[in-house]
Amino acid sequence: MQTRLAIIGGGIGGLSAALSLLRAGFDAHVYEQARTLREVGAGIQVSPNASRVLHGLGLADELAKLGVRPFAHHQRRWDDGRTLLKTPLGDTVVAAFGFPHYQSHRADLLSMLINAFPTERLHIGHRMVAFTDYGDSVEAEFENGERIRADALIGADGIHSTVRQALFGPENPRFTGCVAYRGLVPAERIKHLNIEVNAQMWMGPGKHIVVYYVAGKRLVNVVANIEQSSWTGESWTDRGTVDDLRAAFANWDPYLQAIIATIEETFIWGLFDRAPLPRWSVGGVTLLGDACHPMLPYMAQGAAQAIEDGVGLTACLAKIGDIPSALAHYEKMRLPRASRIQGMSAANKTRFHLPDGPTQKERDAKNGCRRHRLVDQSDHLGLQLRCRRCGRDGRSWLAASRVISQSPSFGSLADLSPCPHYVRCTPKADISWQPFDVPLCHKRTSPRLIRSPRRRGRARIGAPTSPAPLLSSGLWRRRRLLLRAQPQWPRGRCRRGAEKRDELAPLHSHLQATTGHHTG
Repeated sequence: MQTRLAIIGGGIGGLSAALSLLRAGFDAHVYEQARTLREVGAGIQVSPNASRVLHGLGLADELAKLGVRPFAHHQRRWDDGRTLLKTPLGDTVVAAFGFPHYQSHRADLLSMLINAFPTERLHIGHRMVAFTDYGDSVEAEFENGERIRADALIGADGIHSTVRQALFGPENPRFTGCVAYRGLVPAERIKHLNIEVNAQMWMGPGKHIVVYYVAGKRLVNVVANIEQSSWTGESWTDRGTVDDLRAAFANWDPYLQAIIATIEETFIWGLFDRAPLPRWSVGGVTLLGDACHPMLPYMAQGAAQAIEDGVGLTACLAKIGDIPSALAHYEKMRLPRASRIQGMSAANKTRFHLPDGPTQKERDAKNGCRRHRLVDQSDHLGLQLRCRRCGRDGRSWLAASRVISQSPSFGSLADLSPCPHYVRCTPKADISWQPFDVPLCHKRTSPRLIRSPRRRGRARIGAPTSPAPLLSSGLWRRRRLLLRAQPQWPRGRCRRGAEKRDELAPLHSHLQATTGHHTG
């Protein structure tokens, strides 16, 4: 008898998870509260860790047709458009990571997933209001009066998740102090500006703006993120004022102003997030995507991490027969990585919006040293790294995605387990961008900086050989995850440590306000 799984939420995360589960032989059904499925928003970055999974789900041709493969990620200065950092993408990431990086319209990606999923398994107009976990099954009740039973229930219903609220109680999302304007411009209207086929970003005091092609280069996506003290709505469909957008960037690069001048319609929404959860699963119920780790868009990893969640969940359920144990293992596999990327996305707000001054000059100088090199993004783009001690892939969810993509059978359970002593060498001791996957440490909240005996001037980030426990007490666990999610500089180990601590002081203040604890 097939294991029946009910997925609450028919967005990108829920549908990609359902497709993975269906291909692995599960009886997966999706329940969506909207009466018509449509994706609001505009552009989305599909990095190789996500395109790997989507290719495995049979969407490679559609991605290539409707997506755009940028040549580079181009960071520019706000006032004159000067290049600060240019990270190659295109064929470079394919050679390095095996899969392309795409820019796509969110509606195009959602349509691909809907078309690939059997219609009879997609139930629209089903808003879940309650569920009951009976141990051997979970019963969900919907607003339309329908009730269904499944062996497990997966909440993929976004930042305002009903499943999350039922599991862990009500908690309002936090306004992050930023609003985003988005607009789409027909490429024909803007062709005289010769916009490069790159993901371009202008960074400046209190704001930044991103410009790139989507929809097979038929449209240009423009998203501007501006700091603002308050926000009352949370809808993606509130109309913004084009004049306000133009005024916000009035003194910026003239080339950027010319792009903004072509926008005729814009929408505005506030950016909200939540603190990382200490756990995602209870019994036969778990969470996925924004329901458990809503992310700011400053690493373009929100959808990619939801897609990773789905394939990791599939791997655990296929290998482990007991559903509560499988969900617990899924949480153990995915929670540290997702929480760390969630924290780093929040930290990028500070990095992108620095006012002109010493800290901004230090950031730009560091970027100048890295220009035209494949840097900073290697981890979340899908680089395969192996532990030096046991040879195991340090990123168990990427190993799982290869299994889903290439074979109906699964490897040993050890292949799906987080490596307990994952070690990575980083060039030039650049600890300010530490890898996401160093296991949590029992006794310290920042990685060790150890001089390598083999290569002078190099350093490695180390972690103790024993794996961290899955859970500890609530607030301390949350504080520890938040701390490890941010770039930490070891005290007393580097002559620039004091400068780094000063740079991170605003971030520590934010963490203290969020958790109620002093971060030291």
